[in-house]
Amino acid sequence: MTTEGGAVVAPDGTRLLYTELAAEAATVKLAVAAEPKPRVAWRMLGKAQPRVDMVGKVTGTAIYPADIRLPGMRFATVKTNPNLEAGMNAYDAKAALGMPGVDKVVPVPGWVAVVASSTWVALRAAEVISFD
Repeated sequence: MTTEGGAVVAPDGTRLLYTELAAEAATVKLAVAAEPKPRVAWRMLGKAQPRVDMVGKVTGTAIYPADIRLPGMRFATVKTNPNLEAGMNAYDAKAALGMPGVDKVVPVPGWVAVVASSTWVALRAAEVISFD
């Protein structure tokens, strides 16, 4: 057998991807530890690889998770008591809840989360929440 392109290749040409073999291979107990390949046999390690993402990053066209907008998507931020290690006995979110685009303020032990129609609205709403 040989390996090529992320697969084990049998003499008859059958290809099994590493991902198909990984779970079972992890259960196999080896009699002796496998020896790593010598450096001269390395095909990829230590060699420059093409950066398929570079053009998008340089031109500003790359899409990041923060760029994704889905229908009905909501945004949130959190706020803790600004007094160091003070905890949270109570909070006042009336002003935040009155802001357009704010859906709700969710209390969590020690902090609150503001859910809104945009990150900007959530951040502005969090600024007006006060803690007791």
